[in-house]
Amino acid sequence: MEYNYRKVSINANFLSDAEIENCRVDRDDELNNIIHLITKVNENVLLTGDRGQGKTYLSRLFENTIKRNSPEIFSFRIDLSSLELYSGEINYIKILPALILDQLCKEIWVNLFKHDYSTLLNMGDNPDKMSLFSKKAEQRLIEIHNINAREQQKIRSEIRSMLSLKYGVKSDPNTIEQFEWQNSTIQTFEILELIKEIKNTILKKYSKTKIVLICDEADKLTEKEQYHLLKDYLDFFGANQFNFLIVVANYETLKSTAEQSRIFQIVELKGFANRKFIKELICKSFKIEKFKIEENIYDILFHSFSGHLRYTLNVFGNCINSKNAKETFEIDIKTLHKEIKQMKERIKTWNSSESDKVLQL
Repeated sequence: MEYNYRKVSINANFLSDAEIENCRVDRDDELNNIIHLITKVNENVLLTGDRGQGKTYLSRLFENTIKRNSPEIFSFRIDLSSLELYSGEINYIKILPALILDQLCKEIWVNLFKHDYSTLLNMGDNPDKMSLFSKKAEQRLIEIHNINAREQQKIRSEIRSMLSLKYGVKSDPNTIEQFEWQNSTIQTFEILELIKEIKNTILKKYSKTKIVLICDEADKLTEKEQYHLLKDYLDFFGANQFNFLIVVANYETLKSTAEQSRIFQIVELKGFANRKFIKELICKSFKIEKFKIEENIYDILFHSFSGHLRYTLNVFGNCINSKNAKETFEIDIKTLHKEIKQMKERIKTWNSSESDKVLQL
């Protein structure tokens, strides 16, 4: 039976808060910079860097630190990879306020009100279910959640109508009229006002004076055609003590515009600058107590990938789980170089694919 020597997942989304803290290696400067910019200077931060450099991990570490040290701040996160579903069909950044409001309601319901999320999700407009929650804050949050749910249903209907028109699928004769009506009545402003209401009433009762939202996998937000609407949103949120940590892998299409307008402070995450951090990362990520690891192994890995986290962990993981390593409890240099070569070939393929995407924008 094959045994995996990995201690924790390589994907930060699957780590517990305790594992996030236990796996911490370096990144003090970047973490302190983000905390300062968001909590002291009231800036929005764009956290960028190559895929696999630990951006999601750093955002999780930031979130944990805020929750531990800044009780006046209400922080939560949202994964925006779902925006990929709407690519090319609608101006998907219009959906952002509804997604934020939905997640905000969920976080308050679970973490402040201490209720199971399923009770809110299945509430609907059922008066009998709503009567089970007597506090005004609870009842108002239910109402807001229901308003937003209806809005998201309307957006989904808009997408279906647009797809129907674009691809010639047979639909109701009133499709075009319905689409025009829906498109003209998107309640973005009302949704923003509902978020503002929650901040100034419900969160205020819990002594929360500031909101910080971590947007992970947010590359779609930083495409150039989305920029002006994104800026309007950030201006609105900023005026209401609501700051963003936006995590993206690529922002070249927005880079000059963002730096000129300074709607973001940009923090770029790079590979570890010292091989000692690679060794520490490996020791915290793998069960290597039984293994004899020569020091030059860490040197080779460090210089091969310039301190890149994911590439290093993937190659080391493949080596330590190889048949030879399990028999000898040593890392074979030949196997190491073979894995490094294969990884570099995969990196070339990935980079080529990313370049094609940028050219298409």
